[in-house]
Amino acid sequence: MRSHFVAGVALVFLGYSGQALSKVTAAEAHNISYYSEPVFWTTMEMTYDLKAERYYIDGLDDGFPAYDFDPGFRGNEFTASAARRAARR
Repeated sequence: MRSHFVAGVALVFLGYSGQALSKVTAAEAHNISYYSEPVFWTTMEMTYDLKAERYYIDGLDDGFPAYDFDPGFRGNEFTASAARRAARR
């Protein structure tokens, strides 16, 4: 698998072939910088099946609000005792 970062776009080429060319795929992901959070995030991922001439696009978020990176969880919700309490319910 090869991966390249070019001008804010992560390109990954996944290709393989056996005796006959069975499947060749390529994928790309467009990234976005959230200046308030130290995170690498993608806005849209595309996967292409080059042999079958089809593609899949995920993450079209035009018109949706930005991700909420502060969902409001408390630290004590991730303890062993909290897991035991949740298991009893």
